[in-house]
Amino acid sequence: MPVYDFDVVVVGAGIAGALMAYRLADAKLRVLIIEAGDPLPRLQDWIDQYYSGAWPFKPNIAAPQPDDPPTTWRDPSKNYFEQAGPLPFGSTYEIRAGGTTLHWVGTAMRFLPNDFKMKSLYEIPGSRDWPISYEELEPWYTAAEYEIGVAGDDTSVASNEGRRSRPFPMPAVPQSYLDLQVASALNGRLVNGVVVSVSPTPQARNTVGFDKRPPCMGNTSCFPICPIRAKYDASTTLVKATDAGATLWTNCVVRSVSIDAATRLVTAVNYVRVAEDSTPVMKGTVTARAFVLASNAIETPKILLMSPWRVKPDGSVLTAANSSDQVGRNLMDHVCQVSFGTTQDPVFPYRGPISTSGIESFRDDPKRKVRAAYRVEIGNEGWSWPLNAPISTAEDLVKWNLFGSRLRNAVREACTRHIRFAFEPESLPLGDSRVQLSDYTNPVTGIPRPKISYRLSDYTLEGYADSVKTAKEMFRIMNVRDETEKGVSKEQPGYFEYKGTGYQYRGAGHAIGTYRMGDHRDSSVVDKDQRSWDHPNMYLIGSGVFPTTGTANPTLTLAALTLRTADIMRRELRA
Repeated sequence: MPVYDFDVVVVGAGIAGALMAYRLADAKLRVLIIEAGDPLPRLQDWIDQYYSGAWPFKPNIAAPQPDDPPTTWRDPSKNYFEQAGPLPFGSTYEIRAGGTTLHWVGTAMRFLPNDFKMKSLYEIPGSRDWPISYEELEPWYTAAEYEIGVAGDDTSVASNEGRRSRPFPMPAVPQSYLDLQVASALNGRLVNGVVVSVSPTPQARNTVGFDKRPPCMGNTSCFPICPIRAKYDASTTLVKATDAGATLWTNCVVRSVSIDAATRLVTAVNYVRVAEDSTPVMKGTVTARAFVLASNAIETPKILLMSPWRVKPDGSVLTAANSSDQVGRNLMDHVCQVSFGTTQDPVFPYRGPISTSGIESFRDDPKRKVRAAYRVEIGNEGWSWPLNAPISTAEDLVKWNLFGSRLRNAVREACTRHIRFAFEPESLPLGDSRVQLSDYTNPVTGIPRPKISYRLSDYTLEGYADSVKTAKEMFRIMNVRDETEKGVSKEQPGYFEYKGTGYQYRGAGHAIGTYRMGDHRDSSVVDKDQRSWDHPNMYLIGSGVFPTTGTANPTLTLAALTLRTADIMRRELRA
């Protein structure tokens, strides 16, 4: 019998990798987690750095990561991504233990049942059905809600996506004063042909003590860091995984997987371990019975594309899991349309979690056959996202020679009336919107950087334009002065023109697609269990498996899929 270093190697220590490692280690399997980025520091270190005015997650030279696209987004020497498409991919992520949940908003919504059947229900060219239904995934949605701790209202529109087998583990986060003013103005009103309703948003934020973490105290610093850990992040699960016996290696950058050409099985993960001074100290290989790649929709395809499998008859090299030629393709995001304005009366933003309510009425309305559906996030942080307010507000007022009490009063008068909506249209999978290997490499590891070619379908652009119409009607009903044009600039990345009108999109932080699941091996990378069609002992997990984006933030769905796959692996590996 072969001797393996571990039963399972999990690559990536974000929420998907952490959940997988915890469930497998809890089943007494020998689990190794390999993370390219830094280990978790003390929470207080992050808080101290954040309150000193600095971003709390320091750049990692060995495992660099994207930042918000600067105006020089087409210059690959200034960015982690080599952006080669007609539009910039605007989303970011963290390469470090805990992953991007270290600075997520906390939104934890289920997909709608119809989100899994886009092709068959709406006959949209290029769209796809999922190989799994809402009904099949429902028990795992529930398991995910109880694993990470989701607060929600079982009776609300936002929460009632489909049949629920159990109530939420916690009551909903209370709606903000701003939410209630929006609800008072809009509930039951016809907006752009749809009757709208404001409802509390399910989120992974404690409203009571849960999983040894305290309830939310309404700190406005929950993004990026909740100072009391009321908001879930994957470090919670990583600690559970290591307590259950999993081993965690950080600062180990995976460069490829090895494959036995005869059996098609993955035999090892090859990595570069990097020292604290960011110099390579060793190359290593680790073996296992099974392998899980959980490094998000950008880094996972990059690993696969760096991993040769066999030479094809035409002399080209086939890379891991890519017999369908779908690895890296179909990169998607929820491109955000941010509308903001000034209310007549104060609504008192800049308090509490970033978002506590939304408008879900456009997620599956009758116009979905001809334009992208979208959800509407109601922001509690004023104009912080589009204009970096209230700092920018104070800077503008200083230009008018306001100082002292006059400045304070003017800032108070302006900022208490800031309001922001974010519309998140769904995207369609496009084969030429993709991740490839760049010719630019990391100088420390020699590993290629991602080359991103990103574009949007007309279906998504039509939904984007429709969301602007919806925003204008909402503002008209609410008697809000629309200030959105202040955030639109031809000089900024994300500007585009559609049917003669200029728009500005922003990334939602949702990298989706690139190794999609499906019913057939010739058109997908993994099956409904997230198992590679080509390599039966390798699983690819995370939002990269999504065939379409759906109309909700992806975290809860990828967590549910992960728990389902973990259960399958537990049974197989313990048999």
